[in-house]
Amino acid sequence: MAVTNLYPNLPGHLVEFKDGGLQLTNDTSSNSSKKSLLILGTAFDGPINEPVKIDKDTVSQLFGSEVNDKGYPNGATLTKYAKQAFKNGFNDVRCMRVTGSLASVELKKNVVTSTEEVEARSTGIIAGNAEQEFDTQIKADVFISATANAVGGTGSALSIATKTGDNGNAFVVIPANHVTKNSQLNVNVDYKKINTATPVTQAITSDATNSDHVTLTPQSGQTIDVDSISVKIDSAPATKDTEYTVATAGGTVTITFNDSDPTVQAAIAASDNVTVEYKYSTVVNTSLSVQLVDAPQVITLPNTPVTGSVSIATAGGAAVASSKFTVTGKDVSINAGALDINTEVIITYKYEVSETKADKMTIRSIYGGTIYNQASVEITPMTNDDGEHGLKFKFTKPDSKLYSNADKPFFFTSFECPTVGTLKQALANYALNNVFEIIADDEDIETKDFDLFSGNLEGGEDGVVVTANQMFEALSGKRNQEGYLIEQGAYQILENYNVDYIYPAGVYANMKQTVNPHSNFHNELALVCAVLTYRTKMTHGFIDVKPNSNTTLVGIQQYVDKLLAYDNTHYMMDAEGNDIVDKEGNKMDIGWYTSVVVGPEPVMVSDTLGTYYGSPAIAYAALNASLKPQSAPTNKALPGVKGMKYKFSNKQMNDLIGNRMVVFKLKNEGTTTASSVPYVVDGCTAGAEGCDYARLSTVKIVTDVVDQIREVADPFIGEPNTVEQRNALSALISKRLGNLLEQGEIQYYEFEINATIQQVVLGECSIALTLVCPMELRKITTVVALRAAA
Repeated sequence: MAVTNLYPNLPGHLVEFKDGGLQLTNDTSSNSSKKSLLILGTAFDGPINEPVKIDKDTVSQLFGSEVNDKGYPNGATLTKYAKQAFKNGFNDVRCMRVTGSLASVELKKNVVTSTEEVEARSTGIIAGNAEQEFDTQIKADVFISATANAVGGTGSALSIATKTGDNGNAFVVIPANHVTKNSQLNVNVDYKKINTATPVTQAITSDATNSDHVTLTPQSGQTIDVDSISVKIDSAPATKDTEYTVATAGGTVTITFNDSDPTVQAAIAASDNVTVEYKYSTVVNTSLSVQLVDAPQVITLPNTPVTGSVSIATAGGAAVASSKFTVTGKDVSINAGALDINTEVIITYKYEVSETKADKMTIRSIYGGTIYNQASVEITPMTNDDGEHGLKFKFTKPDSKLYSNADKPFFFTSFECPTVGTLKQALANYALNNVFEIIADDEDIETKDFDLFSGNLEGGEDGVVVTANQMFEALSGKRNQEGYLIEQGAYQILENYNVDYIYPAGVYANMKQTVNPHSNFHNELALVCAVLTYRTKMTHGFIDVKPNSNTTLVGIQQYVDKLLAYDNTHYMMDAEGNDIVDKEGNKMDIGWYTSVVVGPEPVMVSDTLGTYYGSPAIAYAALNASLKPQSAPTNKALPGVKGMKYKFSNKQMNDLIGNRMVVFKLKNEGTTTASSVPYVVDGCTAGAEGCDYARLSTVKIVTDVVDQIREVADPFIGEPNTVEQRNALSALISKRLGNLLEQGEIQYYEFEINATIQQVVLGECSIALTLVCPMELRKITTVVALRAAA
């Protein structure tokens, strides 16, 4: 019966029943590690940004304990994971503390402050008036318009606004920056003057052609106010729109009577008189003089000028009299109206630059941490037996750094250490000094006349409690807004370092940060491993994911869903997040330089922490370090591990491996051979889909081959680039690759050493190498069938 392969990404053993049978077993490998591991993390003590090779006995002495005085974890990662690495089988462990700061104090002598006058120039543009308003003393209901001209000014009239004041008068508004400050303006105002006209009286007559009407014709310059018209018929008021209507045309007003109205008919019959009363307006022009009142214009200089050094000139070169401006501190106040609006001015002045120079040296802690803020330095006067005056330099260590009760404060004198250089050397050579060092630009400075001092070192920080952003910058460096590196991080410092594996402790592949929106902790690790591979030797990075805090069935599934949403593809990008491509236009995959290890977390045992959950990535790295290059980690037990925190289902493991993540499992559960030690399900890298280096075994084989070729080729660097030398190199490479072929590490190889004429001139040659790596056995299918008799 055929069995459906439910989990195509999951290595394992499938069974199909047919004639015959087959049973398979898998070998385990030795846990002896030959690879080096560099752990990047935090600590309360030890050097900063300096990789140090340690052993399991000295790591706590150098970097401090991973537990506090009460035996609880203190948050430091270096010591904790270094001890786990040794427990998992690593022999070569290096630690690099990436956070914290040194404590220091600066000591000075011969402090001299010199002052120099420096000439400077600043420019400015003279602004105009502030917005101001004036009462025209004319009621707003008769106001028409207004214009303004500067007295003595040239050009067209200024356009000004108007508004109605609270008193009902019309106000003119002079907008800001219209004229020179403190200008006097002539404001011309047009308004309407209302006049009462002489009443018009005439008899109503009947006209066969037109309706009866009265015509009012204004004189030149007059405007009849239609609303003021009042009509009386035989002294009785007439009703508008009933007895008469009013119409205007070209200024002439026609009053037409309604012949059908009985009142009008009676008036016509009696030949009554009609009287029209009305008002008219004339336009009157008047002018008023207004004086703008403005504040001086203040131009603030970058520096405080020397008294009496300020001079002002226009851009045209005309000097501005000193009576037209004042200087207060950095502010130059130019009198309102002293210069025309929009005049460019150049302010020339002198300011003092003070420079303090001193001979100095810095006493700082060798390692970083707040503990070193307890260290102190004291400089006191002394006299020797010959009566000569000198100084005593006393150094007091923190109590926790004393080797024994006999370890007392120590001192040096200016007589035995006459220069900073000799004092520095004496301090470095003192056997009980594990705290202080001297930094100085000039080591020939004499020590006999330093300023007296007594105080502690300052500025030491542990750097254990850090944010994700701080950790990202500690690893990847600080950059400005343009993306340029302004402060190196651990990864930049390591770019020429020789190591096999790198593990960043306390950070996770899916950990978020906001420093660089185009990258993450995993990308940065992949990038440094790619750079190290190019510059030194092939380096592989191992990184954890955030641990699962909810180990219920629902919690585990939710955790898996989050991990499946993680984008586990990693290409080399520029500062703007654009993909960098090779000569063929292909994106440069750097994911295969790393492995993302989900776990679950392995159970570890420690003398200090007891039973705890360790790093899956370190356990996985230790396993790979113990295997031969051609032996994959698939189906291998994790060394030094007692168990694991929880279990994934087959489907969950299959899905996670599909996202190129490493997971662990327990073997043969429910049987007498069930394991308590976790096994690796599949040895994949984070290489993109279709990448040739998707298998970690492939990466390990290529790593070993490349490292061996580097070793063979190194003696030829510096020798003549001749055919004979290249032939000798070819013979050595062939011999080394032949040995690997015999050992089964590779199945086939071919290579060619080339050197074009241009390469010969440049002193270069290239090795074109093709390998066939043995493919790891990932799945075995046993077909079983039954028959009636033997």
